[in-house]
Amino acid sequence: MEQGEFGLTVGGTLKLNATITPSNATLDVLFWSSDSPAAIVDRDGNVTGIFEGTATITAEALDGSGVKATCRVSVKNSIVSSILIDPTELKLDINQTGTITSEILPAEASNKTVVWSTSNSGVATFKDNNDGSISVLGVANGTATITARTTDGSDLSATCEVTVGIGAVEGVETAEARVYTTNGNIIIAATEDGEAAVYDFTGRLIKRVPVAVGDNTTIPVIPGCYIVKSGATRQSVIVK
Repeated sequence: MEQGEFGLTVGGTLKLNATITPSNATLDVLFWSSDSPAAIVDRDGNVTGIFEGTATITAEALDGSGVKATCRVSVKNSIVSSILIDPTELKLDINQTGTITSEILPAEASNKTVVWSTSNSGVATFKDNNDGSISVLGVANGTATITARTTDGSDLSATCEVTVGIGAVEGVETAEARVYTTNGNIIIAATEDGEAAVYDFTGRLIKRVPVAVGDNTTIPVIPGCYIVKSGATRQSVIVK
């Protein structure tokens, strides 16, 4: 069997070969074993790294001769070398969502977990998805940086710049209604006839009311943070 010490990453595999002499030996069957759970070996000499550590792999003849050969395997974590994020720029309307994904390299990295964060949760928030991506929600006009950071000790990161608000999304008109608050009410001075909707900051619809140009529509609400949609206007307000 090959002598010396071999390196292996966690989750990686290595094929060891052993030669039995003489070539006409009556029983040429070998028993493979490992002295440590850091690496396991199967009946064909295939070694798999389980966690960081060292293991001595032994191949022993089963003909009663007691002949054996050993080699040492050192198992280490495969550190992340780079992190990619897609997209690197995202434009959202208020209350609109978008998806951001990350990719860890190399593919055999031992720990591919990333931690997400936002620089301004008042502008853009997010929730984790089961596939490792995140869904970003536009909350209010402005910009925010979404960051994905590795957790394996490499301390690598990648960012996506998120722009939220009127005009951020192609095709959205920029003519705005006037929205303000007074005495526990939301007031909407509409720029077009239609309908206005009020949402809480989780995106749940609170009220939907008709609006008309020239009227100041009053919407009574309890104190809190709200998102108002009226025509092309998407605006966040705080009611005290």
